[in-house]
Amino acid sequence: MILANSTLLSSITLLTISHLRHLKRELHTSASLLDLRGQVLESIQLAVRDSSSIAIADPVVLSIVIMAAYEAFYGTSECYDIHVRGLTQIVELRGGSVEDGFVDRLLLQFDASALLGVRPTA
Repeated sequence: MILANSTLLSSITLLTISHLRHLKRELHTSASLLDLRGQVLESIQLAVRDSSSIAIADPVVLSIVIMAAYEAFYGTSECYDIHVRGLTQIVELRGGSVEDGFVDRLLLQFDASALLGVRPTA
């Protein structure tokens, strides 16, 4: 699934690079990282705009979850909230169902984390 969807691959790459930079104590954001973030957001927006909310593919839903996680750890609470609201709307419009049981479990984990207050401090 990851290699077959450029949006999902790019969002995972963004989160991974950001985490590695954090581990190396490189706390400033590079221009190339901001560019990748912009590309991921644009790719998600195109996928959402080109589909009905019910037809949004699981890899795009996962990309939104990953972007929310990215914002939780490396971004702002405002951007985190935007991703969570969008994700909530998509899941509600889909009737709460997803194509893949793994995605369903991941969304439950993400929801539980949000309920436990795992969110950005900024």
